[in-house]
Amino acid sequence: MMNPYIQYCVFNIWIVVLYSLSLSDSYNVNGYFISYVITTIIFFLLISIKYLFCHRRITRQYVEKRILCIDNKKLWNRLLFSTFIIGTISQIYQVSTFGATIFQENMVNRISGEHYVNYFVNLLQVSLMLSYISIKLKVNSNIKLMKFIFLCSLVLLSLQMNRGAFTPFLFVYIYINYLISYVNNSVDKWMRKLLIVGIVFVLFFGFFGDLRVKYVMEEVYHTTVNQHYGMSDYWPTSFVWIYMYLTSPLENAGRIFMEQEVWVYHYGFNMLYPFLAPLSKGLFVNHGNFYSPLEADMGLNVYTFIPDAITDFGIVGPYIYMIYLFVLYFIGFSLFKNIYGLLCYVNIVHLGAWMFFVNAFAIAVDLIMYILFGVMAFIVLRKTNISTKT
Repeated sequence: MMNPYIQYCVFNIWIVVLYSLSLSDSYNVNGYFISYVITTIIFFLLISIKYLFCHRRITRQYVEKRILCIDNKKLWNRLLFSTFIIGTISQIYQVSTFGATIFQENMVNRISGEHYVNYFVNLLQVSLMLSYISIKLKVNSNIKLMKFIFLCSLVLLSLQMNRGAFTPFLFVYIYINYLISYVNNSVDKWMRKLLIVGIVFVLFFGFFGDLRVKYVMEEVYHTTVNQHYGMSDYWPTSFVWIYMYLTSPLENAGRIFMEQEVWVYHYGFNMLYPFLAPLSKGLFVNHGNFYSPLEADMGLNVYTFIPDAITDFGIVGPYIYMIYLFVLYFIGFSLFKNIYGLLCYVNIVHLGAWMFFVNAFAIAVDLIMYILFGVMAFIVLRKTNISTKT
């Protein structure tokens, strides 16, 4: 379960299979494009084959004493409180200035507010993770305060109805509880619980989807969710949301791949966008000239990482992106030796999962959390090595 290379390949093959079923009447699955996508997955598999079946044998004692152990609680609490305070102040500013999506009658067009202020708002994702871990591992003696921070972070993030803001926490929830069950020798019990969590997540996802578009569907389109997305009425709404959310990026990417062309190559600027944003904005109008074919009729505007990769490096772009992803995975997997390394690892697994929805390399918050936890993991490892030598 802890091997990110296997996870990436299995997850993406699963999405390709779902997309190939073509359960929506609006889909036109192209075999040539599907073959191209599969070759990128195979390429990632080949470059990571040395680590594909490399299972680090770790004892329950090692997990309990190293990975799930927070020696410097003062540093941990400082990070927790600072991210919560900064995130809360930033979200209050955004909501008071621009409003909150959850309070709008039409919740399809999400209110984002100021772009760079959102970087600070997303620190609530960090406080959400850390407060939950604090509760589970009893890091802080004041459990009520940790629960308060957890609930506040959850509520404040919910105001903009951005489901993507909760997926890093979902990954943390899964991995922390898996490791705790591993220590307690109750993995089978946890797997059954995970199945229930998965069902709840699907229902939660469908609920938020219905909540956001109910007004537009009823008042503008005068139709149901199933009819709008060209799916049979036999499918429950929650499944429709999950299916379209997972597979529509491939449909957009497929049509772009077959029907559109690159006007100006970006030579890696999309891949490194968070680090080159000011320069990129000066050189290019946007990430590329592609448009999402499904956006006009269905409002589905994401198209995986593939179009951005092609804009960067042409037809070989996705393979170069896979090399970059492999390097980030390797670093995260190598640092998976303490609690911060675990969080670094979880964030890169999360980033990899988003690659088939958007160009996750351009999502600054994911890379910021990856770098933050990676640096802290390295510092803790270095201090631990020094202390063991002296």
